[in-house]
Amino acid sequence: MNRSEISSHEKSFNVNNRVNDYIDGYLAEMEVRQRKDPNTHFTRKKLKENCKVYFWAGSETITASLQWLLLLSVRYSEHQKRIHEEIDSVVGRDRSPCYADRLHMPFTQAFINEMFRWKTPLPLPFVKYTSEDTSVLGHFIPNGTKVLVNLWAVHNDPKVWHKPLEFINGISWRDHKRFALQVFKDLAFGKGMMEDRITDEISYLTNLIDETNGQSLCIKDILTPSVSNNMCQLVFGHRLDFNDPKRQAMDMYLNLLSTMPSVIGIASMAPIGDLFAREVI
Repeated sequence: MNRSEISSHEKSFNVNNRVNDYIDGYLAEMEVRQRKDPNTHFTRKKLKENCKVYFWAGSETITASLQWLLLLSVRYSEHQKRIHEEIDSVVGRDRSPCYADRLHMPFTQAFINEMFRWKTPLPLPFVKYTSEDTSVLGHFIPNGTKVLVNLWAVHNDPKVWHKPLEFINGISWRDHKRFALQVFKDLAFGKGMMEDRITDEISYLTNLIDETNGQSLCIKDILTPSVSNNMCQLVFGHRLDFNDPKRQAMDMYLNLLSTMPSVIGIASMAPIGDLFAREVI
């Protein structure tokens, strides 16, 4: 699918046209760089690889995180009520939410941040490389060294967190503001445009849930295509209908990838059935 989307973008690409998505932005940058350096690392192959990473890293992790947030909202109904009240107070009922609203919703933000700490979506992120010689705590690290950060260990360090394996709720959240989410920088187009696209996708998702009239459903079946559609908007510049064969093939691929992380990753990301059977504070 990435190959066909890239080919489609190449056929319609004009450097003087507006950049509507990641592929457009990459093609424009690739053209500039290849004129200066034919051996540039900005290549069609790298573009294809980057698109894969966007969908893998940006879809399954978010889907799993949303499942945990839903489970925790049910487990802590008093927190769900407070979050609801905070959303009504800040956003109201007459407009869609925007990213800037989070600055005025400390309880909601703290609830989300604690979920990210308690169930780290990606315990072992992708390998990084140092770009120059450096030292950390007296240890020399030469240029080109592979670096693998163990986020799970950071999020579960008993020297930092009291009872790190338990979900922390209530007043202690105020101590963890340093973990607030950072602004996702503009990726080749205005942030407002992307917010509108995400809001539209959320509306589509909530309408699907409303249509069940309270009947039970597998939430992941609609979360996966909805979340990855945001990646489609970001990378391809358009969404795919849930019944589109390309959409369904992509979801199967993403669900397959979700079974591939480490044991720690699986334990951290996959909601398990004993959430309500054991004490979670």
